Formats: sequence, C-alpha cells, structure tokens
Amino acid sequence: MIDFLDEVSVDNQEAICEALSLFSETSLDFVDCILIARHRVLGDEIASFDKKLNKMLY
Repeated sequence: MIDFLDEVSVDNQEAICEALSLFSETSLDFVDCILIARHRVLGDEIASFDKKLNKMLY
C-alpha cells in the first residue's frame, strides 16, 4: 500500500504512511491509526474517550 501512494495524489502522504505502518503493527482500527499519525506528524490535537487510543497518543 505504501508503494501505491506514489501513484496517487493524497494530502499529507507522510501521515498516511505513518498510519499504514501503525495499522500493520497494531490491532487498532485504521481510523485510530490515522488520528495517531496526524497527531504525531502534523501535531493535530486529538480528544477521545477511547483509552487505547489515548494511550498511543502519549
């Protein structure tokens, strides 16, 4: 999938690559992986009641 990203236009490719890596390494949902990646790469603030997601944010 990461190699495929070179063939398409996406916003914030670095964040998507990070999300795909997280998704392959964890049991998190892909949406959670995107949120974590946006937090790590872009500095987005994420607010959630999901304890597993919050644990990965910090």
